[in-house]
Amino acid sequence: MKSGANILNYNIYTSASRTIVWGDGTGGSHTQTAYKNSTTTLNLFGQIPAGQDVANGIYIDDLIATVNF
Repeated sequence: MKSGANILNYNIYTSASRTIVWGDGTGGSHTQTAYKNSTTTLNLFGQIPAGQDVANGIYIDDLIATVNF
């Protein structure tokens, strides 16, 4: 996430325990399955690792999901 030039690292997980990283299947990340002609709900969980020394501010980012059928 960014606030001006400041960057705050985070990860998105597919489990509430924040042990399974959501991604494209590379680097230890896992994908999720969506089924054609069906509504699919994905529950995702974010976590910001401790120990990041950044300035106070409003940090934002955009998440983009690509769905291929």
